[in-house]
Order: sequence, then structure tokens, then C-alpha cells
Amino acid sequence: LASRQRRGGGRGGGEWGVARSPIGSLKNQLAVPPTVPTSPELCGLQSILPRQSGVRVVEKIGEGTFAKVVLAMNHRNCTEWDASRDREGMQRNIQTPPREGERIVLKCLRKDPTHGEEGLRCIQREVQLHQAVEHPHIPVMYGFYEDEQRVTLILGFVEGRELQCALQAKKVFNETDAKVITLQVVRAVAYLHSISICHRDVTPRNIMVAANGRATLIDLGLAVDVSAEGVPAEGGTMGFLAPEIYKGGQVTPSVDVWALGCILYQMLHAFPPFQPHELLGPQQVEFLDDPSWGPVISAEGQEVLRGMLDKDSSQRATAAAAEGMVWYSPIAAAAVQRIPTDLDAVREDAEGEEGGDG
Repeated sequence: LASRQRRGGGRGGGEWGVARSPIGSLKNQLAVPPTVPTSPELCGLQSILPRQSGVRVVEKIGEGTFAKVVLAMNHRNCTEWDASRDREGMQRNIQTPPREGERIVLKCLRKDPTHGEEGLRCIQREVQLHQAVEHPHIPVMYGFYEDEQRVTLILGFVEGRELQCALQAKKVFNETDAKVITLQVVRAVAYLHSISICHRDVTPRNIMVAANGRATLIDLGLAVDVSAEGVPAEGGTMGFLAPEIYKGGQVTPSVDVWALGCILYQMLHAFPPFQPHELLGPQQVEFLDDPSWGPVISAEGQEVLRGMLDKDSSQRATAAAAEGMVWYSPIAAAAVQRIPTDLDAVREDAEGEEGGDG
């Protein structure tokens, strides 16, 4: 279930922008994909889709224990569904069909009998939560197919590469680039929290960054409704787990904010706030010294990091509060309208405003 809708990436160099990107060339990714499956494995994946779907599997882009994620092309939308023409038990639930000719992502979740009812509940939870989400920095879910063995989510394709690839290539981000990327993720997380959803796995591998700087938070496989009873405490990625989780505490939206703080710290310092060997035992984080903020980070940037990385979850900043902090204000207005298409212009505006304030 933790399989991710993402692409790997190589190393690159240069500044953020379309011409030169630290997350590598998108030439192959943006090329027109083939119209039919090109391998036995892809043919097998094609065979699990409804015969009337109008979708053609193009490429496998991720795989986990119980899921496979593939890139596909939506060639046509079936306006009339004839159940008699498909395999027995095949159902479809399409909320809003993707455009014809649009690239989409299919996340195929296997109903593993060894996980019993709990496994089915996890799949149902992911489907239900993703259906409830609508935000520009979270992939759209068009609907799903279901048969006796699988549930296949139909998701919007996200341009770009994982932030993890950019971290490996760029090492240290200047504050303006870090603002541009993390502000978008902060907004996505704040939106999820506003509808009582906790992502629980905010990591650089679950943040996609396009060549123009647009950031998208992906993979709701571990997301939970924190307003419901019986929220599971297990789940997440080592190095991004909040202190209260190590102590067996309750899952709250603040665990996502802690993870955001870890990501932002690594972007600005080139290393995480806590090293893996410091996190091996339970209750370790609580007793570790606070990470050094470093003299190169502005006072406003340190304020954001301190707010996100407060070890006391009751005192930790909320995502909405973080979005309103002074450090983000120079780019907030420009980010809404211009990040998707022109990162360089947003950076120039932000640096101009910062220079004017000084």
C-alpha cells in the first residue's frame, strides 16, 4: 500500500527553471508515449483493466508489496457501460473522467487475503480519503476500477521528479527556492488538516517537483481521518516520525508538520536535523539536543524551523500557522498565480521584496 506514484531520477545541475533543472531533464518523460503495452508485464497489467476503459498502459513507474503504479494514456471515455461485456465482478466508479488523450496514473492495489479485513479497510480508507480531496498541489483522483482481486485508482499524472532526487543533486537550497517549494506543500498539508486528514508520510520521496518549480504532495496510502475512532499509530518513514510517535502517542496533524520541518531543515542545511543512528531507539528524539539552526539561515527562517520542529506537539506550529509566518510572506501572493508556470519570475519578485524590506 505504500507504493508511490513517482519517478526516480538522476543527477543534474544548475538553477531552478525549465532550461536547467537540478532534478534532471524531462525530455524522456515529456515525450509522446507509445499507444500499446510494450512488454509482457505491461500486457498483464493491461489485462486487469476493464475492456471498455479506453485506457492503454504505457509504463510501470513504481511497485510495492501489494501495489503497482503505472503510467497510462486515456484514449477515450466510455459514455455507456455494458457490464455484460466485462469480466464477472468488474465494477467502475468514475467521478469525473480524465480528458481524452490525457496521461494518467493507475495505482493497482491487490486485495491480499493474508491481511484479511484490515487490509481491505486500508484500501477502502485510501479510496474514500482520496475521493474527498481536491487541491491544486495534490493529485486529482478521477475514480477507480474494482474486481474481486484488485482496486485500481485512476489518478492525475504529475510532472517532475521526487524532491529526494533534487536534494541529492542540489544539496543545499537557497532560502527563496526552499520557500517556493515548501510553501506549496505546506498549503497542501494545511488543506488536508482542514478536512481532518493526516497524511502521515510527508517525505522528500512523496513530494514531486516539476522543472518550473511546481510541487505536489503525493501518496495518500497511509493517510487517516483523525476525527475517526481507532486511528492506527503505526506507519510513516524513519527520520520523519515525530517524537510523540516514537513514544506510542496519538496520531495528530502535528506529525505532518514535524515531517515538513525535517524536510525544510535538510533543504537548507544539506543534512537532516537528526541522524539515523540517533533515532534507532524509542523515546530518543525527546532527549536529543535541538538541531543547530546555523548562521546562514535568516531569523525568519529559523522561526519557521523552530515552530515546525518543536518536540512538544501541543506547542508545535500548525500548517496554517506556518503558512502565515513572516518567512513565507514575500512570495505568498505571487506563489498562488505564478509558481505553476514561471518560477524565475516568482523568485525575482520575492528577492525584490526582500531587498526592499532591507
